[in-house]
Amino acid sequence: MSEYGFFIGTAVFVLIVEFVAILKSNHDEAEAYKRGGEDGKIELKRQYVKPIILDTLNGDIDWECPLCGKEVMSDAESRNNYCGECGCKFDWSEIDGKMGN
Repeated sequence: MSEYGFFIGTAVFVLIVEFVAILKSNHDEAEAYKRGGEDGKIELKRQYVKPIILDTLNGDIDWECPLCGKEVMSDAESRNNYCGECGCKFDWSEIDGKMGN
């Protein structure tokens, strides 16, 4: 009977070691995924992106930053080239073409 107890104890130990390794692997993958998302946001800040145009009325533009979601209303001439919240650079070429600026 003691031989079986030794084998069962060893098997339980191996299962625990494997379980801990799987948990650590999942944690490492989650951290890498999180870092990848943050790196992607930093890279988007360096590139020009098109703001999300919500509305254009009477020369005013309601737009949203595609990176952080900040909503802004401004007139066509004084709109920002960067998001005041996250620093994302904007490409206004599409709206300039529509408004004839």
